[in-house]
Amino acid sequence: ANCTNLTTVEIGASVTSIGRAAFNSCSKVNKVNYTGNIGSWANITFENDSANPIIYSKALYINNQLVTQVSLAASIGAYAFYNCTGITDVYLASGVETIGNYAFYQCSGITFLNINEGVKTIGNYAFYKCTGLTSVTVKSSAAIPAYNFANCTNVTKYDFTSLTTVPTLSSSTAFNSINSNCKIVVPDSLYDTWIAATNWSSSTLKSKIVKASQYTG
Repeated sequence: ANCTNLTTVEIGASVTSIGRAAFNSCSKVNKVNYTGNIGSWANITFENDSANPIIYSKALYINNQLVTQVSLAASIGAYAFYNCTGITDVYLASGVETIGNYAFYQCSGITFLNINEGVKTIGNYAFYKCTGLTSVTVKSSAAIPAYNFANCTNVTKYDFTSLTTVPTLSSSTAFNSINSNCKIVVPDSLYDTWIAATNWSSSTLKSKIVKASQYTG
């Protein structure tokens, strides 16, 4: 912490955890290189946001190759890609069961997102302020936590049409600052249940929910 002149961080493949505020105020860090693979990086235990140096570099290198595409087959830990604006594409395989708190917080370069049916747990703020997103497909019935999609201001469609149950919405803050033109597209058979469900029934969200058969976007 407070290494104010530090510019490059090298993290070895054997590292499994980094303590709270380890890189606090190391604001000149402009390159973070990890010598393992992307799956191992996603499972490092970062105790908070400033435990992960990419909060400053805004980009991650794996074996000196810039990461722009993230393809993951297993669960993703908290803060794994916090503020990593260099990421443009995220692919989550069926083996991904957990997306940790703040996992993709403020990853503004991501343009699309598909949350597969295998995901069982999504953490708070997981996709907060991913302003590059324009469309999100949710195939998982996992509960949607507070601030999960908050400030994703350019999303114009949330597609829930493959679901057979209404997912729990822990708080309407999950969609704070939703785009005025955004639609939440749901199966026709679930529409009445959806608009009456806790927090989905808030005035802001209820007006965004449409039946798949009536979506014209």
